[in-house]
Amino acid sequence: MIEIDYTLTPDAGFLERIASQFSKAYGEEVCIRNNGLVFPPALATGKYEFYSIDPGLGMLIVDCQFHRGIKFKRQPARINYFHALSFNLSTISLLVNRQGKTSVHIGDSWKKKILYSTSEKDLEWSAPAGSSIKMVVIYLTRAWLQKHYRIENIPDRLPYSKEFSMDLPLQFSLDLDLEFLLILQDIIHNPAPRYMSKLYYEGTIRRLIAVAASRLAYHPEAELKLHYSDVVKIVNAVAQIENVPELQLPALDDLAQQCLMGRSKFEKLFKAIYGKSYLDFFHGQKMKKAAALLQKEWGISESAAAVGFNDLNHFTKVFKNFFKITPKLYQLKTKKQTGKNDRD
Repeated sequence: MIEIDYTLTPDAGFLERIASQFSKAYGEEVCIRNNGLVFPPALATGKYEFYSIDPGLGMLIVDCQFHRGIKFKRQPARINYFHALSFNLSTISLLVNRQGKTSVHIGDSWKKKILYSTSEKDLEWSAPAGSSIKMVVIYLTRAWLQKHYRIENIPDRLPYSKEFSMDLPLQFSLDLDLEFLLILQDIIHNPAPRYMSKLYYEGTIRRLIAVAASRLAYHPEAELKLHYSDVVKIVNAVAQIENVPELQLPALDDLAQQCLMGRSKFEKLFKAIYGKSYLDFFHGQKMKKAAALLQKEWGISESAAAVGFNDLNHFTKVFKNFFKITPKLYQLKTKKQTGKNDRD
């Protein structure tokens, strides 16, 4: 069995390094032509292409029959900077070992055919001689993800939000469905014209990421599918409101319209993402801000105005509902606690 060692990087030198590894392992030169490898016929036949599309973004397309057993071993990186989204369209499952302790099959019965992993995770997969391998692998950097998808702002209720936002090692799998399959088959069997390949493949990658995000964001409790585009609209709208707590909250209908959706859909999606209604969530955010101001010995009226409440009675009611104590008592209690800490 031929073993190929590689590291997870989306730069233009990826293909040269893989070609060198194949040549070394097989004992015959594996050449590069255009964007693909040219194998000795006794080793493999078919397509093995890599496209460097954008700084921090690349895509590997494999449609090969390997005449020798093959094992790819991805070495872990010291930093968790690179990400890979692998789609296995092969009719066989690929044995993937993770960190030398556990093993999973990617592709049993057309299930779990998509693997997301970051560069601090070592990984290897193997296939026996005669295997036909069809794969599309998207390589991207964390910087590219942050620039285009604001991954640090993923709501806490969505899967793997902590790992994405805190840049932790991450590996999970998803099922391949018809929507993925149609996009991937198009990539493999209908290559883009060379003069526009980067533009075409970047658009295709964005479609795949959007579909993967919507599948990952499925919220069983709410029985909703959170489509990535809708999540982005709501998260961005929330960020704008949080940045100016002194303003009055927009009317629910206006905010739904801003997000290009109806009020009912907006309410359901908002609760599925944040676990609270629109008003409860933002009143909570405003009350936390007001409490911080009261701790700094701001006046109650000033604190209320700073978070958009002109009616002091309404502010007191909302504050009490949130903290189970009035603003005045909260401030007195805070002063008392501060004085005690100072004496200690």
